[in-house]
Amino acid sequence: AAGFFDGEGTTGVYSSGRRRVYLSIGQKNKELLLRFRKAVWGLGHTDHHDGRIWYFRTDSFEIVQAIIAALWFKLGSIKKTQAMRALHAYHAWRHA
Repeated sequence: AAGFFDGEGTTGVYSSGRRRVYLSIGQKNKELLLRFRKAVWGLGHTDHHDGRIWYFRTDSFEIVQAIIAALWFKLGSIKKTQAMRALHAYHAWRHA
């Protein structure tokens, strides 16, 4: 799961009414996303927007944090930095 997320996933923050941290993976193959979701205890959800690309997503701080923590020891430095920046930015917004 960590290798898949390391290559295909992203973590970030957005503000659309409410500020949120998110974790997302986009794929044409829904089965890969369902396997990832199973590997992370069934957390998050899968959906598609344009009928071709499926997404695994969550914008729950607690779920993002849990998934990143579980994958942390196998993530590369780029994804670790991306996750740290997203979680720190979200934390700073919440406590500003």
